[in-house]
Amino acid sequence: MDQEMMVKPGRWAKIIVTLVPAILFFLLVYIFTGPYWLPSISPEQAGVYWEECEVSGWMDYSNWQKLQECFGKDSFESAYEDFLKMGDVLHSPFTIIHKPFRLNGRPIFVEQLGFKYYVNYHGRKMGPVFDDVFTKSCCEYGLYSIKAGQGYYAFRGKRAGKYYVVLITVRSDAEDD
Repeated sequence: MDQEMMVKPGRWAKIIVTLVPAILFFLLVYIFTGPYWLPSISPEQAGVYWEECEVSGWMDYSNWQKLQECFGKDSFESAYEDFLKMGDVLHSPFTIIHKPFRLNGRPIFVEQLGFKYYVNYHGRKMGPVFDDVFTKSCCEYGLYSIKAGQGYYAFRGKRAGKYYVVLITVRSDAEDD
């Protein structure tokens, strides 16, 4: 074999040593900042209403009053029989999904990519990215985690240091696919 055609092992080692950290770096950047770069649809395009109510960190009496003012109700009850099974929802292998539900015939859930959360509706990102979404669900009456049922999907999240309760409801003029 011709000596010029042979590749020196040192050259490939340099290429691998250079490329592997770069690939890992870009993968980590995608995982931790990916939700900001994902294409999204507006709630109007999705056929739903997106309402936010800024609340304080703890769900105390003043926040229940604020929810009453914002949404006309101070508590949200879940219709657990309408939640989807995790296996029924397609999502990226890099994400974690929380409480998938069927809203207006389409799957909706909070999706976590790295340390950021966003709403996935019908396979597309919808609305802003949150720093935290409260997903625990033990023994609760109030809105301590994700609630859904009877035409709504509600959750409490934190974005840019402020706490919000988000209520997503079906628009009456929305068409089913």
